[in-house]
Amino acid sequence: MAWKPIITSFDPTTGTIHFNDGSALTDVDAVIYCTGYKPSFPFWNSAANGGPLYDYKENRLVDSFQHTFSTRWPRQLGVVGIPRVLTFRSFEYQAIALARLFSGGKELPSAAAMREWEVQRAEKCGREGRTFHTILWDDGETMEWFRWLYEFAGLPGLEGRGRCPPVLTREQRWAYDHVRKYPEPGRGEGQYGCGEEGAMGRGKEKDSAWFI
Repeated sequence: MAWKPIITSFDPTTGTIHFNDGSALTDVDAVIYCTGYKPSFPFWNSAANGGPLYDYKENRLVDSFQHTFSTRWPRQLGVVGIPRVLTFRSFEYQAIALARLFSGGKELPSAAAMREWEVQRAEKCGREGRTFHTILWDDGETMEWFRWLYEFAGLPGLEGRGRCPPVLTREQRWAYDHVRKYPEPGRGEGQYGCGEEGAMGRGKEKDSAWFI
């Protein structure tokens, strides 16, 4: 396995793949692109709703709080699954927190407080060279976010209505803490894990591909 830079062209005659550093690969049976994706909201009417839901230049939700709640329509709109985070358990934490809010069981902070969170988040990620919705595990940021959603959701009703947010057991925490970190050229050992750049280590997102 070898790291290669950006593809510049394919030669349809020889099957050679050329890269922007002047190198090339031959005898490649298959190319699997691992380029990531951009969120898509084709149902969203920007003109009718006063603006877009997602800023593709900044690569972030517009007017969001805790990567989940809309500060423009706090009781009508929420988004699940945008952050890049180590575990998909995040979807459940977000969903339960939104359900508590939409059912009238909880109140969000003031508009000024939510705006301050967004500003501080943008400044922090800008300093660290990562995207707004990349949430790190190694420095405790993921647990801090989970804890906020967990405490916001609170316990279900005495009669059993509502879901209790799942707990992270000691064994699960150990497993997340010990996910193997794979190196990226030029950044040393232990910077990333399982190809999720920025999810478990620090760094900017970068497209890649596998050559088989």
